Amino acid sequence: MAARRVTGHLARRADRTAILACVLQYGALGEIIRLHPWRRTAA
Repeated sequence: MAARRVTGHLARRADRTAILACVLQYGALGEIIRLHPWRRTAA
């Protein structure tokens, strides 16, 4: 869980989309998570 948080935080700070995938035993796909950068609003 900590690695996912760090990756998400770094991707958002870098203004990049991150895609995380988990592959289970025998090649079964576990989950796919797509993290989008934070939307910046003008102040």
